[in-house]
Amino acid sequence: MTATLSENDDKNFGGFINTRVRGQEGALAGKTVSVTTSRSVLTAGLDSRNSILIHPLGDIFIGDVTVTAASGFKVTSGTQLRLDIREDLDLYAIASGTVSVTLLEIN
Repeated sequence: MTATLSENDDKNFGGFINTRVRGQEGALAGKTVSVTTSRSVLTAGLDSRNSILIHPLGDIFIGDVTVTAASGFKVTSGTQLRLDIREDLDLYAIASGTVSVTLLEIN
């Protein structure tokens, strides 16, 4: 899916978007996932990712494959968190219930 974003577009979009950022070619991939009490991988599937934006609609905890609510980094509901993270590193999340999380990967 190729699309153009405007300031009025809903943030909960899916698929791939080709764009030009600061004069350089780039790509964005976005999707919404459900994070539950079982660990979930947070990824939107973009090759050569170098950043990911995370926007949960409930509290989640992020970390590596061993993440728990006690060991993870808490991302509170409504927060928009940007992480510079390579494509070969997986980011996991867990929640105390079911939480909708919008992801946007950037290369």
